[in-house]
Amino acid sequence: MKEAQYAALMAFYAARPARRRLLCGLCRGLPLMVAAAYLIMVAALFFIQKSVPWDLLGYPALTLGAVEVLRHLFPRARPYACYGFEPLIGHDCSGSFPSRHSASAAIIALAAGSLAPSLGVALGLAALLIGATRVLAGVHFPRDIAAGFLLALAIGLPGFHFFL
Repeated sequence: MKEAQYAALMAFYAARPARRRLLCGLCRGLPLMVAAAYLIMVAALFFIQKSVPWDLLGYPALTLGAVEVLRHLFPRARPYACYGFEPLIGHDCSGSFPSRHSASAAIIALAAGSLAPSLGVALGLAALLIGATRVLAGVHFPRDIAAGFLLALAIGLPGFHFFL
């Protein structure tokens, strides 16, 4: 997105406080919901099976590690830092590429989908919403979100044996 598009978004939400509160609530609440679903899934497996398959812990950890490596190799500024506006949610000035929230939500959705396809679909939809809200809030470019999703797919699809 270009500077003018972000300026229009910020003006749109500044003029509509109720929509701004909704967007900010989604930005904060959706990642917590996805993380809670993941923790409940892992805890339930542990209590039922007395173990957790290594891939449910390993592939999300690998994805987060890859995000951090890519952020170090390809430092990119966030939209608000590039264009000089105040984002809708408070945020630090760490790297933007790829999106940690998007990658995390996507790999969790893939992990859930490997156990319960309907849960995976629900969390996949939540991951898409997380990506959209991060762009709308002005803390990520669309490329950051896409890169996070692609990274999670590259690790998760073969890792969770979706192609076998």
